Amino acid sequence: LLITNLGFGEPVPVFRDGKYAPQMIAGAESRSVPFFIKDGDAACDLVGERDVWPWPFPEAGTVAEHLGISGNSSTGMGTAPGIWNTILVALVALVPRSLWRERWFSEGLAWFSLPLVWVTDKFVNETHAIRVEATASDGRKCVAVQTHRSFRQCVAQSAAEFTLALLERRPTSNSSVDGTGASAAEVGNSAWKPGVWLPEELADDGAWRP
Repeated sequence: LLITNLGFGEPVPVFRDGKYAPQMIAGAESRSVPFFIKDGDAACDLVGERDVWPWPFPEAGTVAEHLGISGNSSTGMGTAPGIWNTILVALVALVPRSLWRERWFSEGLAWFSLPLVWVTDKFVNETHAIRVEATASDGRKCVAVQTHRSFRQCVAQSAAEFTLALLERRPTSNSSVDGTGASAAEVGNSAWKPGVWLPEELADDGAWRP
């Protein structure tokens, strides 16, 4: 809740016509998004179509930059039931952006709304859904949808899978690979390089790409 509130005071890192063009639109410009591939599938029955509004997820900028897109990028989030979206959009329209950046305000609002969210979750649960869509220059589209009945479990599972993906790339030993005593990592083996990675960077290696 605190992170969501703080985000309303930050620019959304989007691209426009292939250029980085951050915009102060978090919590505004609502749109409807289908969180399913086709009518009748499991995601359609579980989540369906929901209203979302822009929020400064970094992927809107990092993925677009990494891929060198020539068009636009966007990102958004929403909540349920729909009344929460209505309240948040109204608050963002009324409260100055600078105030959302103040931790005392955003944190105070988070603590105030926490009991209400907790009670709501008891009735509507904590279903989570994400949709990723990419459009090629020739108009072809690639869409991926993930839904999960538990947001907490989904976050934990995602973190575990990302860690496992890194560990699978790690050399099994420090044996020499070039005759000089250097390990695979030391000679630049793309399978394992310590550091902070973005998912889109790991996907560069075709041998490891799903």
